[in-house]
Amino acid sequence: MNTACNRPSSGLTLPASVALLCAVGFASGALNTPSAKALLPDFYVEGHGGYGQSDDEPNPYGTGFGGRAGVTLLGMYLGGAATYYLGDTGTPSGLDIAIEQKILQLGGEFGYELGLGPVAVRGYLGAGLVQSEATTTPSTEAGMAAEEVAMAELEMGAPGASAVTSTADAYFVAPGVNGLFAFDLMPGGLLEMFVGLDVSYNLIFGLDFDDVELETSNGMSVLGRLGLRI
Repeated sequence: MNTACNRPSSGLTLPASVALLCAVGFASGALNTPSAKALLPDFYVEGHGGYGQSDDEPNPYGTGFGGRAGVTLLGMYLGGAATYYLGDTGTPSGLDIAIEQKILQLGGEFGYELGLGPVAVRGYLGAGLVQSEATTTPSTEAGMAAEEVAMAELEMGAPGASAVTSTADAYFVAPGVNGLFAFDLMPGGLLEMFVGLDVSYNLIFGLDFDDVELETSNGMSVLGRLGLRI
């Protein structure tokens, strides 16, 4: 009896098995190519901090800190950011009062990102809301006479007061550019940590305090970045 003729068939011939293995290997390799990864979104979350400078007196920026989150797909970036600036104290020309001004910026961002390995550079345009706080006090310069103090208090709109704090809301537009260098926390780039730098110029519109007149608080900020990319 010829037992070979009675063996059950596996259903796949040798050439078919080889073809199937090749197809699986090709598909697996294709999913790991840079072009395939480019079709998947990158998610970002970061903290940032640095310094901002305005030409106006006082400087409403100064030391700033905040955060950003967003997503990039096919180079297009969409996200949001919040930054709080501690501001500075100054004496505007022609006034006998000292003013301390602070700024909070909260808005969205849209841009385009170019990546080359662990390095990425993004140009963007941010826009949103600004809340600014200004505290006015009589100048403490030496030799200030009592009548000058009284005049300063009148300029503040509150005779006899030692300090007056007021807030104002406005809008901002901020063109900027940032870059990062990323390194793997997990194999295959599934989770990366990055460091980077962000430079933007802030244009503020409609800032109007009830108790004191201040110049429009436009200025440039430079922020260091530390975050994660998924």
